[in-house]
Amino acid sequence: MTDTEDTGDDLGEGLPLANDTASPGGAMVAIESARETAAIQAEYLMAQRFPRDVDKAMRNIERECASLSLAEVATYSYVKGGTTVSDAGIRLAEVIAQQWGNMKVGVRELSRENGYSHCIAFALDTEARFSDEKTFQVRHWRDTRRGGYAITSEREIYELVANQGARRKRACILTVVPRWAKEQAVQWVEETLMKSVDNSQQGVDQMLRLLEPWDITAAHIEKRIGRAIDSITPMQMVLMRKVANSLRDGMSNPDDWFDVPPPEGSKPKGKTLADIAGAEARTETPEQVTGADSLANLIDNAPNDNVLAGLKKMVSKLNDPQERGRLYSLIKSRSKLIQPPARKGTT
Repeated sequence: MTDTEDTGDDLGEGLPLANDTASPGGAMVAIESARETAAIQAEYLMAQRFPRDVDKAMRNIERECASLSLAEVATYSYVKGGTTVSDAGIRLAEVIAQQWGNMKVGVRELSRENGYSHCIAFALDTEARFSDEKTFQVRHWRDTRRGGYAITSEREIYELVANQGARRKRACILTVVPRWAKEQAVQWVEETLMKSVDNSQQGVDQMLRLLEPWDITAAHIEKRIGRAIDSITPMQMVLMRKVANSLRDGMSNPDDWFDVPPPEGSKPKGKTLADIAGAEARTETPEQVTGADSLANLIDNAPNDNVLAGLKKMVSKLNDPQERGRLYSLIKSRSKLIQPPARKGTT
């Protein structure tokens, strides 16, 4: 698990640490739960009293998207079925939620044990009473090119949880906000980029610095775009910036875009969740297909129970009983999230 950026400012109310929120008994838990329920009910009432003005919200989003500083980090690209697709990134999702109004979003660390943080990312539209949430686990471990090491400092754990939680929070926001609003915002930031793109030598040098952390050189880019880098087009410059955002946010790997070796431990290209979940029918062991941490990520994103069933068979073949227990618990939690309807509080 590689830390891509410090997103500690993304979390609104912040990440309460497990040892700070632990209660001596059930009474404190009940009090805290009642307080949280009362707060949400109050937000529901305020949202009904002061409903959002959709036209005003979209004007505010358009104004924000006209900012070059936002546009440069607002979108990312990824490859899907051989086609390059652009989508709203973490920063743009946060801006949309902020300006849409009557929204409550965040990431919380629920507990901490055995070198893992158990967390939840959520987005709640208090006016529509529609919400989405994702539970996930973060291993207190930092990968490096020379191996990896366990992290123990509060600051590093906070940053790691915040970083991993930001992507889940983005997914929750984009589930709750109307698709048309997100697509319009993406169009606005792309227009801003095209108006201000700089494909001069200075702009090219800046783009190369953005890709430098992943060892991407001018030669890699020239092979990708099919021309000398000093003749790169404005559209290609915009694409390279989106690629940099995608790499930074962990949405893709360098080998998705350039002729470089794939990251160690990554799954073969072209395999879907269902492909990996069906690996137990072949001769590979789970460790050969993916590690325990990667299995946890697959479970967290499993779209249905069929995929979960395949992943459960893979978990059963793991040698470490502690990891098996952890992943079985994660499968159970994910199954509960898949089954019920997403809409809440409609009664």
